[in-house]
Amino acid sequence: MPFFKHRPFALYCLAFCAAICCAELLFVRLSAPLLITAGVLFCLFFGLFLVFRRRRRLAFLLRVAVCVLVAVLGLFTHYIGAYMPERALLANEGECNAVFVIEELLYESYSGRSYKARVTDVNGNKARGRVLFTCRGAEYESGDLVDCTVTFSAPEKQDNGFDMRNYLRSGGMLVCADATEDASPVFIGYKNTLRTLSVRMRGAINERIAAASEKRDGGICAALLTGDRSKLSDALRLDLTRAGIIHMLAISGMHFTALIGAIALILHYVRLPKAVRITVLFLCAAFYTAVAGFTYSVLRAAFMLFAVYGAYFLMRERDVYTSLFVSVALILTIEPTAASSVGLWLSAFATLGVIFATELTQRLQRLKKPRILSIILGTLVLPIFVSVCAQLFSLPVTYIVYGTMSPTSAIATLVCSLPVNLLLFAAVLLAVVGAPIPFMSDAVAWLCSLLADIAAYFSDRTTLYPLNYSFTPYIIAAIAVFALIAVLGTRKTRGIFITLAIAAVIAIPVCTEIYEGMREDIPTLGVESYGKNDILAVSSEDGNVIIDVTNGSGTAVSHAVGLLYDMHRTEVDALVITRLNEAAVNAVYLYGSDIRLRAVYYPAPQGEEETELAERLCENAALVRARAIEYRFGKGFDAAGIELCVHSEYAEHSQVPMRAISAEVGEWRALYVSSGITHSKHVMQIREAARKADMLMIGAAGPKNGLPLHFGAECTTILPSASVLSEVSERYGALLEKIEVYYSENRLIFDITPAD
Repeated sequence: MPFFKHRPFALYCLAFCAAICCAELLFVRLSAPLLITAGVLFCLFFGLFLVFRRRRRLAFLLRVAVCVLVAVLGLFTHYIGAYMPERALLANEGECNAVFVIEELLYESYSGRSYKARVTDVNGNKARGRVLFTCRGAEYESGDLVDCTVTFSAPEKQDNGFDMRNYLRSGGMLVCADATEDASPVFIGYKNTLRTLSVRMRGAINERIAAASEKRDGGICAALLTGDRSKLSDALRLDLTRAGIIHMLAISGMHFTALIGAIALILHYVRLPKAVRITVLFLCAAFYTAVAGFTYSVLRAAFMLFAVYGAYFLMRERDVYTSLFVSVALILTIEPTAASSVGLWLSAFATLGVIFATELTQRLQRLKKPRILSIILGTLVLPIFVSVCAQLFSLPVTYIVYGTMSPTSAIATLVCSLPVNLLLFAAVLLAVVGAPIPFMSDAVAWLCSLLADIAAYFSDRTTLYPLNYSFTPYIIAAIAVFALIAVLGTRKTRGIFITLAIAAVIAIPVCTEIYEGMREDIPTLGVESYGKNDILAVSSEDGNVIIDVTNGSGTAVSHAVGLLYDMHRTEVDALVITRLNEAAVNAVYLYGSDIRLRAVYYPAPQGEEETELAERLCENAALVRARAIEYRFGKGFDAAGIELCVHSEYAEHSQVPMRAISAEVGEWRALYVSSGITHSKHVMQIREAARKADMLMIGAAGPKNGLPLHFGAECTTILPSASVLSEVSERYGALLEKIEVYYSENRLIFDITPAD
């Protein structure tokens, strides 16, 4: 291939990375048969190498043989660096005594504090590997050496779909180490490592930035320079996410390139010898990599710098593509688990897109053209094209991981690049001075306010497109193929195939609008049970409504968002909360983080406690820029063109309220009832509503009281599970044999039709 014709080392790095990715993501393990197969293949290729004498064939066969050996080396690297330490830790059954070096606090939960820690000793034997160390009691700092009785366990996928294994592996952690309930970690000393020193240095820099900016930067400067986003407001974080530019606050190659480029420019004007300049750049790059916490994206940028400028000392020709492949290979060599890191691959593919776009536009930049045209091309067209290519090359990763696409991300990134770069350099100045500078804090506060306003503008006007349509995988595959051919092909074909790839990207929102336009007049209902809770979503021509009849937990919210994505909805006109509690208040923000909420309906509060909860719920609704609307139980109300009525009452035998929710879309009626509704004071009215319903849902929420669930509703019925059939009356059981019955333990979506 023309791309690898003069880049054999890039080809070998690609084979090495591919082998480690297969081992990490597909659980391929190095084994004796695999080694034997690799040896046989190498002997075969070497034999063919001796038989054939034509130069081209010799070179081809030799490269294939080297790729096979390098791939085996990649598998061996993963085996030594990830598989063996993981197996060694999990081989310790039951409780064991272990010594950990605390690196940093990750999060706090009901289980205690969870740290990223490096294990050094298990039951008196040396051990290695990073783990997720969870314990209760005292809080520890970076570098603390603690001794504790723990149990090691393999991370598993949780009920809410969160993959704990990917979370750990992407952070370089292998297993979970949970302190036993009666064990209290014992502090036994302090140990400095590169990572612990990095955490402490990052904290000190953040404090200097906060002092110099007089805490008026909203945490943006610290996020840009050190990656600490803990001080960002929820509103700003939400707007940046919706606008598709949250990546600009994550430490990445963009920040690294800007800072190192500025230093290189200063050194150039100082007129130092080239060897001295490159050495200084190496030292600055290493220092900033430590400040950024050795994140994979910054490591990738640092290794690329080392590879590009290292070619000067080796007296070799510099090649940016080769340096990219080499940098990724070095990261996977140091930490094979980085193959699970979404951040690494987003950074690598986006960088590949930037390099390709820059190379593709070099000829255009050299052409003689009017000055006005040059300005337009240099400041608007070419930067947008580079940003589009970066998004295009990383789109397959975005599709696999996130499932949504922001079409305005490229433009928003371009618009925000100037204030972000200015704030980045301002953050460096604030960190160096460490004390308030006259007029500096005012300028920083104004830039931060400008960035927040731009993010809010794009956030309010951006429509996220779900990528789970039936036609999307084919478009994504076409984009990947076109982009691959554009990179690997000849110069003549590059422009053609990159144009086809961009056209395929544009086809996603176009096809989405056409598909949804054809379905505007088809009402849709989605239902799913989560434990003893339920999620309902109704979509009509006029609006989309999600009804939260859950306990409001974050897990339930993630299920609801997944249900909406399956219904191809990222904008919801109304969220109906059926319970006022702490979890429901938090759920409003959690919903608004993933979908666009227009209005939040909440029940009229009763008592001081519920009044306070309602006030906080309204604050969260305002935070996600949704209207908060109060309704009363038992009274009908219109929510985005869907007539709703919610009944809720407490009973002595139930820990949760019994609820009945009716929804009318035109002439179509649905009724949801909790399974303990036969104790309700209004059971006769609910039975009457059930007889008129076109769909009846017996909810998973509420007690399973064993009383008959007969409503005389000869319509499509949704039950929580097949086990409910043992609790129904004989008459109702006979009725179920004649009608359509579904079970909401599986996610259900119906295209509903009006009643005759």
